Amino acid sequence: MNVEKQNLHAEFTCQNTGAKEIPVYRNEQLTNVIFQELRLTPPDNCILHVKGDTRDFRIGDRIKIGTQALIFCGKVVGKDGVNGDLLSSIEIAFLRDISKLSPLETGEVKD
Repeated sequence: MNVEKQNLHAEFTCQNTGAKEIPVYRNEQLTNVIFQELRLTPPDNCILHVKGDTRDFRIGDRIKIGTQALIFCGKVVGKDGVNGDLLSSIEIAFLRDISKLSPLETGEVKD
C-alpha cells in the first residue's frame, strides 16, 4: 500500500482546499455525491463525510477525490447512510499546502 500520510491532517474539510465543491468518484464514475470532510481513523482507514445519496456505494467500491490540494483514493469498507459517512481504506492520500499554490493552480486565475 502506497500511503503518503505525513502531510494529511487528522481532520480535513472541503474549505481547506479553496474549492467550493469536490465531487466523489465511485469506480471511476462521477457521482452526485460531494465531499465535505475527511477524518483519519488509524491505522489506515478514514471516515469521509459526504453530501448526497450514498445508497449506490457498496463495500469494495473504489473511491477517488481529487483537487489541486487533495488527492485521495481508497475502497469502501463500510458506510453510514443516515449521517452521510463512508468508511474507507486509504490507498493514497496527499494534501498540499494551498497557501503555496499559485493563483493559476487554485483556479483564481483562468488561463
